[in-house]
Amino acid sequence: MGRSYNLKKSPINKGTAAKPSPAKLAGLAVGLITTAIGGGISAATAAKNRKEQEKLQKEQIANDASQNVITSMSSKIGSDTKLVD
Repeated sequence: MGRSYNLKKSPINKGTAAKPSPAKLAGLAVGLITTAIGGGISAATAAKNRKEQEKLQKEQIANDASQNVITSMSSKIGSDTKLVD
């Protein structure tokens, strides 16, 4: 007589066919971690660039204000002040 197939030992009945292999899970985990790190680096770079841009804007505002004060002072000195001999 021939051998009968034992369904109790079938991988489908044990649920192993529905489970992904550990190698596939490891690859997925590495991909997710890499994506998360890459996103974190991108966010950190964007924040750094934003801070540098804000610093440059503040410096430009300060330079403009300083130049306005110097221009204002020089115009007042030239029109209102008499040189003493």
